[in-house]
Amino acid sequence: SEGAMRYISFYRGKNEKNKISYIFKISLSILIFSSIISGAILFFYSEFISITLFHNVELMPFLKIFSILVPSSILLSLFLSVLRSYELIGWYSTTANIFQGAIKLILLILLIFIGFKTNAIILSYLVGTIATLFLAYFIIKRYSSSVFGNYILKSSVKKKLNAELLSYSLPLMFSAFLSSIFFWTDTFVIGYFLKISDVGLYNAAIPLAALLLVPADLFVRLFLPLITKEFSRKNMNSINELSKQVSKWIFILDIPLLILLILFPGVFINLFFGKEYLTAESSLRLLAIGSFFLSMSAIPGNLLLMAGKSKIVLVNTIILFFFNLILNIFLVNKYGISGVAFATMLTYILLFIIYMIQSKYFLNIVPVRRKMVNISIIALLIIGFVFYIKQFISINILSLILFGIFFLISYITLIVLTKS
Repeated sequence: SEGAMRYISFYRGKNEKNKISYIFKISLSILIFSSIISGAILFFYSEFISITLFHNVELMPFLKIFSILVPSSILLSLFLSVLRSYELIGWYSTTANIFQGAIKLILLILLIFIGFKTNAIILSYLVGTIATLFLAYFIIKRYSSSVFGNYILKSSVKKKLNAELLSYSLPLMFSAFLSSIFFWTDTFVIGYFLKISDVGLYNAAIPLAALLLVPADLFVRLFLPLITKEFSRKNMNSINELSKQVSKWIFILDIPLLILLILFPGVFINLFFGKEYLTAESSLRLLAIGSFFLSMSAIPGNLLLMAGKSKIVLVNTIILFFFNLILNIFLVNKYGISGVAFATMLTYILLFIIYMIQSKYFLNIVPVRRKMVNISIIALLIIGFVFYIKQFISINILSLILFGIFFLISYITLIVLTKS
């Protein structure tokens, strides 16, 4: 689906509708075939995965039901990629984030209230995904129906498009596969070497740290198709300027949350998960720093994808996957979940450094503005003040809110005054 998004955006820049339609239909055919096979594999190997990998037989019904969802989820990813390709980000956000989440949440609450208990999770996810798939289909039919149109292309052109799409997509497919495992490496390692309760503790820190990825996610949804379209027109100056500006926006939005998570991790954990999870405080600090660098690596990473450097992205992913896995295994027994979090933090910092070097080497673009130094100094000054008065005030939800309001007002004011 990522390959389809890149080439649909690319040929939109050239206004070649026949190629757009062909790319969509060949992608649809491949994904229907591969997702059915993948779902079948997950269904028949659910017992092995549940017992051998997770030591938890209760996981089996989840995997079997979710295996049925694989084709729906995969097709949904393609439809959402089409929405991004046509820069329909409002509809994309409504479909992927608001509608899907709302349907699942409402159904989950309703089914639990009725008395379904654990099955409520499975059913809400099942219905939510299928409903979102249909909604995405109707939006495409309404606003970008040309992808469903007929195409007239020579056989040689089709072969060339097939070669381009597969050459770009296959490395990304393996990269995405490794990335999905990479995301769960921490959980796998903790679940294997430590207790199931440690997995729960660690998974309280992950979603809080992942909040730092939201700003990058907001911009990248439109950023990648937009710069790909400009790349097809060879407008490198525009891409360079846009990359630096978006990086600065992500930096500005991430810094306040990063600071709050580093200073008050226990308050956030207690607020969202309860005092039983406070053991994960140090893990949250480390994961927050790592997530910040992962968020900042989004722009140089997407510049490589824009340029069609999917093989480079795959090599990066392989190197970092094994680096993270080995470091996790080395640290988990000695330092527990904090050691795993430290390994992940180092991996994300290394990813950021690699992407920045490659962006400079292949495209001569360094997506950083000098004003980001000013923003860092502003943030550090406010941190110093907040950290000083913190010792005189007891930390609770009310004081955290007041700290947050003070920080944001001071932060925004100084950014405006210094023209940063």
